[in-house]
Amino acid sequence: MSSKIIKFKQRDITDCGAASLASVAAFYGYKLPLSRIRQYASTGRSGTTVLGLMEAARKLGFVAKGVKGGFDSLYKIPKPAIAHLIVSEVLHHFVVVQAINARWVIVMDP
Repeated sequence: MSSKIIKFKQRDITDCGAASLASVAAFYGYKLPLSRIRQYASTGRSGTTVLGLMEAARKLGFVAKGVKGGFDSLYKIPKPAIAHLIVSEVLHHFVVVQAINARWVIVMDP
């Protein structure tokens, strides 16, 4: 699967959510500019919210829902999937989970 993931780089600190969704969308054959996804997600100066990312995914035709869980819950979700991380209790960041096993998680970090 990892070879099929198209990696989108974020342009600035606010783009990780849009870049993650662009990567997942490209995996399924959608070709959209990052600016369009930012618009769909209402990405602003503070970045993208989880709700904004879900709304953008729905506008692209995906079934999207937010779930909260621990490491074990990553086994149950279809991949690729977007994970919302909180780094050092301050920075909110999005990555694409590509694969997981008992020892590692492969992510695409935009």
